[in-house]
Amino acid sequence: MDSIYVYSTPSYCEKHWYKIGFTSRDAATRVKEQDGTSNPEALQLLTEWPSQGKHDSDFHAFLEKKGIYQVRDKREWFEVHGGLPIIQTLWNDFVFGISRPNSYPMRPEQRECCDQAVSAFRGGNTKFLINAKPRFGKTFTTYQIIREMGYKNVLVLSYKPQVFDSWRGDLENHVDFHNWSGSKATDGAPSSETNIVFESFQQLLSKKGLKKNPKTKWIYAHKWDLVVIDEEHYGTKTENAGKVFSALKRGYKLLKLSGTPYKTILNGEFNEDQIFNWTYVDEQKCKNSGSPHHQDMPTMRFNTFKVHPDIVKMTEELGYVEEDGFRIEKVFAAQAEGFENPNLVSKFLDTFSSQSRKGQSWSPLYAKKGIDPKMLDHMLWVMPQSVDSVRAICEMLNNHKGFESYRIINASGSDGVSDIQVVKKAIRRHNKTITVTCGRFDTGVTVPEWKSVVMLDGSKSPEKYIQTIFRVQNPLDGYSECVVIDFNPQRLLEMTYDWCAVASKKSQSTIDTIREFFEVASIIEHGENGIVEKDLNGVMSAFNASGGWRDRFASRVGLRVRLADPKVLTGLLGVKIANARKITEIVSDNEIEEGKISKTLTKAQERKKKNEIKKIAEQAKQVLRRIPTYLVSETRDLADTSQMLGEGNANTFKAITGVHMDWFRHSLDVGFLDRNHIDRCISDLGHSLGQISYETFLTETA
Repeated sequence: MDSIYVYSTPSYCEKHWYKIGFTSRDAATRVKEQDGTSNPEALQLLTEWPSQGKHDSDFHAFLEKKGIYQVRDKREWFEVHGGLPIIQTLWNDFVFGISRPNSYPMRPEQRECCDQAVSAFRGGNTKFLINAKPRFGKTFTTYQIIREMGYKNVLVLSYKPQVFDSWRGDLENHVDFHNWSGSKATDGAPSSETNIVFESFQQLLSKKGLKKNPKTKWIYAHKWDLVVIDEEHYGTKTENAGKVFSALKRGYKLLKLSGTPYKTILNGEFNEDQIFNWTYVDEQKCKNSGSPHHQDMPTMRFNTFKVHPDIVKMTEELGYVEEDGFRIEKVFAAQAEGFENPNLVSKFLDTFSSQSRKGQSWSPLYAKKGIDPKMLDHMLWVMPQSVDSVRAICEMLNNHKGFESYRIINASGSDGVSDIQVVKKAIRRHNKTITVTCGRFDTGVTVPEWKSVVMLDGSKSPEKYIQTIFRVQNPLDGYSECVVIDFNPQRLLEMTYDWCAVASKKSQSTIDTIREFFEVASIIEHGENGIVEKDLNGVMSAFNASGGWRDRFASRVGLRVRLADPKVLTGLLGVKIANARKITEIVSDNEIEEGKISKTLTKAQERKKKNEIKKIAEQAKQVLRRIPTYLVSETRDLADTSQMLGEGNANTFKAITGVHMDWFRHSLDVGFLDRNHIDRCISDLGHSLGQISYETFLTETA
């Protein structure tokens, strides 16, 4: 493909000199072929883009018309103050007549997402979910959906208002959106051809009350084509957020965006054709296959370390170990004046920053066969939710020998840094930094130099965990990997299972997804046995120990309430057939559950329907929660629902689950229970039972 390419050298960049050429071959190869004898340093390819049928000579002439001239005695070298952004802006002005720096097209997966969302909306659906890992480009893809649907009035809401910077960046810098306007709701109603209005839930739910803020109340009377919920996993299901949605004028389409919509997916809020999925595994498989769009996305290397026995012993002596075991929050407990037990924290840092006795590598930081040291130049440390703990650890790190080469950045936002630009400036000025946070900068920010994250908090929220660790998967020249370091091996393995369970495609088991994960990532445990690489069995053992099988079977994904018929409801709810028919009439219309356009239901009828759906779903989930116990107690060969129902004991099934086996079979046949989901759970459970005894399983899931 013909392309325009730009190259230079470090010395020439300082002079603002850039060579702009044209090639029909690989640009990197073409640059290597250039005569470098007249240049002070090796030539470096800076960027390239499709030529759009234009030649470099035409562009050179355009540049000179703009007053940008070739460097004397240097053919095709131009002096351009402002560098690449200015060159790209001038190119877009030359080709499109639009003075903006970006004109890149959608990547293949973004195109697929856009097409699927447009198809869903044009097919009558009122909602769609983009479930795509951080760095996918959800903002840019959303704008392309808006463009193809021809939407003119779009409201973007979030509980994370810092994400609006990236929304503005794409809107103001890409040629595709040059005639659009972006504004805050507090600026008043816009009047451009295409209007993107940004507002935070916090602003709309201020003390003045809903519809009472004179600067924002106009949005409730405005007709919106599309409402976008960014970072939808943050608080959008609260009662207050629901008030905002209810107050908006009806008739809008809803687009939700998240890299971790676990609760939304597990609650069955969307059908499969209403969800676009793009995972870390998808990305890395593209990278490994040679896709040019994904080569700069680092591979993640996960490391865990068991807290040193000396630290555990000290916590026991201090009475810090509770019924549920070791608590990292206790170790880092602090008040305004400092740590409650500074000696304990100091000892922790000692073990974390050095090799332990007898050569055992308890810390991954300095293990002999551990992490590439350059990955540790700029680290993000995540502490428990305490500003006092962040302040205290920063003070201690500043005075600890093991970290004396690091510049310590307090990013608590209280008495520390609250602006990400300050963090970036500090990183540019220092060779090594540790940014310490207890929640700030864990989503929606990009710091390319961060290549490792140290998880020292006690959170078990998959959403928070995944959002945080992806802060270090940033494209940066010379880096093909990034590192996650977790003090809690059990947590990381449990998170891996949850991550893969949600990412599993319809025809794929969780086991298969975990296997794919280990093809593109690794988990290394550092502890008393030295360095041990974990695998599928390690993940499944951790999930067994968590006792999570009941919730896994009872996921809302496994239910389709709208498909319940009177026989399903009489067997499940114990109601008479006449009542069952009435309930069926209420829930059978799929408008609310699937997001179709309702032309008949009033808001009161919608509320009644939602309440009936919730009641049926909760009762069905109670049945599903008991299935693992039945399978383990009665069946040794766990394959799928067909075998369970064909060979199982009907009396035992009724005694354990509370429903008849015939009822269960009928519910599968009519689609009320999702056979694919339950078969996947049975398959995963069968694999796990190859590792532990039935008695142990029953004890752990009791």
